[in-house]
Amino acid sequence: MINALLFLTRPGFEPDLHTELGAWLSERDVAVAPVDTGPGALMIRGTPGQMQAIWQRWRDWRTESVFTREFLGVLTELSALERGARVEALLAAWAAHETPISDVFVYAPDADSTRLLLPMTKSIENSLRAKLTITPEAYDTTLHIVFLSSDHCLVCIGHQHKSAPAPGGIPRLKFPPAAPSRSTLKLDEAFLCLLSHAERARWIERGMTAVDLGASPGGWSYQLVRRGISVIAIDNGAMSDTLMRSGLVQHFREDGFRYKPKRPVDWLVCDMVEQPQKVAALAVQWLLEKRCKFAIVNLKLPMKKRFAELQKCRAIAAAQLEASLVWRCKQLYHDREEVTVLITRSEYLR
Repeated sequence: MINALLFLTRPGFEPDLHTELGAWLSERDVAVAPVDTGPGALMIRGTPGQMQAIWQRWRDWRTESVFTREFLGVLTELSALERGARVEALLAAWAAHETPISDVFVYAPDADSTRLLLPMTKSIENSLRAKLTITPEAYDTTLHIVFLSSDHCLVCIGHQHKSAPAPGGIPRLKFPPAAPSRSTLKLDEAFLCLLSHAERARWIERGMTAVDLGASPGGWSYQLVRRGISVIAIDNGAMSDTLMRSGLVQHFREDGFRYKPKRPVDWLVCDMVEQPQKVAALAVQWLLEKRCKFAIVNLKLPMKKRFAELQKCRAIAAAQLEASLVWRCKQLYHDREEVTVLITRSEYLR
């Protein structure tokens, strides 16, 4: 039985997640409120019936919340754990549930105060893997042990669709040595997190075409090229020589807000430093005029009222695309003071 709900977020964004969750709960007439649990974490507590109702209504990690890195159902909270006896206490707590699991993960929220727990959590995870019955890919449920301190943890369950595709919402992506900039990881993560496996297989194929606005030096173009997609790179700055030698990149020194392709492309990607509403409106215009089928854009958020700014951006898209709008917005692990958005029309996802 789920007794509480745990939400992990980027440290420093707890107020934004609190605001967003408050709006989510209010829209559904749920009379509970999130409370701070520590850096990078919020919890909702209530009756088992309330928790189960929220759990059921939380359908898809990609769409329910922007600032939630991970969403988990809390089964048990353990405190005053003794050193050397943590694994036994966790096994005893889990034995009361007997839920089949496909995997187990042990970690702490991604915060300065909890990073020192990493050696301990890895050791405990290895011990649990050796002792628990794990049936890979046979069930939708995963076991998550989240340590808030060395003697205090939450025993949680995750669900294939409700929870992040990587434990804690942190995909372990390696920076490719050939990539021109570290921003390349943002688009790599966006493809992983904003599209399902089936959608990636269908809509990211060799031979497709894309426009990269604000491309220099080519971090996002690199992710397209490595997937065999031809890129028109728009930026007044220089592009990576290695990318240009790939034969898949055309570079034009033009204004990203004025450029229009001669023929429609499959993808528009954009990581320009500009006002969020202006970038959102640009992507919507491309979709309206059928210059592209899919758009992934990065929105640089203001320091205050981030959630309110995102609501304005989404309202711009909804006013133009109306019922056909597909909007998937997440603050990804490789984002900073920003979020990444997939915008398309529903007919393209069928």
